Amino acid sequence: MAEPSYDLGVLVVHGIGDQRPGGTLREFGALVDCVERWLPRGLTVGGLQAQVGEAPAHMTIELADVGGTPLRVLVAEGHWADTVRPPGTWTLLKWLAAVVPFVVPRALDGQIRRRSERMDQFARWHPRYVVDGAVRLVLNVGTVAATLLVLVVLFALWLLGLPRAAFDDVDRKRRREPHDPLWVPVAGGLVLCGTLLVAVGRGGSPGRYGAGVAVLIAVALVFTLPRLLNSLVARFIGDAYALLRKERGPKIVERVERRLTWLEQHVAGARTATPPRIVVVAHSQGAEVVRLALERRAGRIDGLVTLGSGIEKLAAVRLLRAHWWRALGVLLMRAVSAALVVLAVAAVLPWPWPAPAWWLAPPAVVGAWLLLRRARRTLRQGVGIDDVAGQLGPVRRKATRWADFYADPDPVPEGALPLTADWGTSQAIANDRVFLLDHLRYWHNVQAFVAPVALELARMGGGASRRRSCGSRFERAPTRAPPHWRSVSGCAGRSSSLPA
Repeated sequence: MAEPSYDLGVLVVHGIGDQRPGGTLREFGALVDCVERWLPRGLTVGGLQAQVGEAPAHMTIELADVGGTPLRVLVAEGHWADTVRPPGTWTLLKWLAAVVPFVVPRALDGQIRRRSERMDQFARWHPRYVVDGAVRLVLNVGTVAATLLVLVVLFALWLLGLPRAAFDDVDRKRRREPHDPLWVPVAGGLVLCGTLLVAVGRGGSPGRYGAGVAVLIAVALVFTLPRLLNSLVARFIGDAYALLRKERGPKIVERVERRLTWLEQHVAGARTATPPRIVVVAHSQGAEVVRLALERRAGRIDGLVTLGSGIEKLAAVRLLRAHWWRALGVLLMRAVSAALVVLAVAAVLPWPWPAPAWWLAPPAVVGAWLLLRRARRTLRQGVGIDDVAGQLGPVRRKATRWADFYADPDPVPEGALPLTADWGTSQAIANDRVFLLDHLRYWHNVQAFVAPVALELARMGGGASRRRSCGSRFERAPTRAPPHWRSVSGCAGRSSSLPA
């Protein structure tokens, strides 16, 4: 029996995190639900097939009467999370020292970079230049404080986890699912609190049970914090660090490359003479993984859709690590600049001085300004931080079209990608306008993201007649989504078309 042939293959690649096989396809189900609402007749969704060996998790979609003939789509998952393992105890300490000082400031500096670019358009004594410069000084204080706070918290958790490290060789264990390290301390804490409340309610003295409860809490922390910390680091920092390391990065890229090859083979099917039409949808760090995979491959794909792309972020972190001493000098200059701003504010307050030392404020502000300016110049000239977009050139030869979407408060992308109008678009959208959560809310944004992605897939994935048919039908869809489309329980939540 001949293999079934498909008209389009879609590879969905996830970003950082403890992603389960098949989870990314369920997020993609939001798009399937919306297409089903637009085209209620003739849409057939096959069951979600689990990952088995080299065969990734995948599903099939069939649209009847698209350009006069059915359109069959094979959607596969580029799952790579299980190629990254949580670090061991001492490796984890190295991660904290080598990654957090570069990743956290780069993620928090979006407003500073935008204001710096705007300052370049004005003369130095222009009011807008002065105002933006003052705001930059304040934002730098917040960035330095947040970076130090993250380092202190993670290092404290690392110290609390040291007693457990002697009994648990986490280097040999694969990463755990997100719920595995989290429910244990939560459940243990609830049980301990409940026991204490019951004891107090029966007339007992809290001090009578205090020692026992303290011992139980200490045991729970010692046995759960290392796993919790490993999960958090692997979920938010470790994946990025692993991709930048020579011994781990190629494994991640090879996994996605094999998934892409598998998809091409199954989309071609019996029609080996017809080149398969392939579109890749990649989120966050997955966009950088796909970019590296495309550079290694000889083949070409028809389209690339990226959301919350981490391409420029990872390129910047890679440059900072390559110029480690200069980058460390920039961090020190920013820290001293922040300290001078705090000194300037403290100088005009009645405390901790016997009287306000007004004369300290002007030189402190000027020194802070000069240091921050010098730090930016070092990043631009010594590190070459402005040249990170030059690596997109090879992708142009490997992808026919590129559509990029990024949320404005999302800390991962660094603004619009430099895509030319004849090749691609980089579009700013608004999810929930929440700094950290916006990175995870793209598939919940039906009107600004899911609908345009459906239209992009229609443009990228068919012949001329199918593009005209799909495009016209999508463009005739309501320009304003109904309220229930924007809710989690409606179109933007888990797709009812896909089995759990």
